[in-house]
Amino acid sequence: AGLTTVAVMPASTELFFNNQRSKLKKLLVRGNKYTCIVTVPIVCFIFLFSEYLLELWLGNGFTFLSPVCKAIISYWILHTLVGLASSILMGLGEVKFLVKYQFILLFSNLICIVLFCIIFDFKLVGFALAYSIPYMLGTFYFLNHTLNILDLSWKYFISNVIIVSY
Repeated sequence: AGLTTVAVMPASTELFFNNQRSKLKKLLVRGNKYTCIVTVPIVCFIFLFSEYLLELWLGNGFTFLSPVCKAIISYWILHTLVGLASSILMGLGEVKFLVKYQFILLFSNLICIVLFCIIFDFKLVGFALAYSIPYMLGTFYFLNHTLNILDLSWKYFISNVIIVSY
């Protein structure tokens, strides 16, 4: 997803300063749709075949890590939608929000580590969940902010990005 978002920041800055908000909306929707079309099948493949891929890559002794792999990769399904949006927000000068979002993720990760690893003693899977869950939930917070700034509705975004891509 990173390669598909490199040129978005300067383009979003230009569209914003030229007051072309409709093109900015199209950039978010179209860019996310194509990013998801590329990313989601790969993520699903890795999720479904993680045990076989681990065996092929690392050998028989590592297939027990499949649940950890699945927990970590599961956040990509949703968080894929953030890459392009973060480039757009950066281009719009929303740096304070981006920093705030990263701090929220950091503290959420710490809370989840205490919860899953120390209190519930989920061991390695706990660390994977503590990493993945804040990113999955954070995606909605991040997208809500982005959609509000661009004056896009969730209904429009879901019907033109999520339903089409997933």
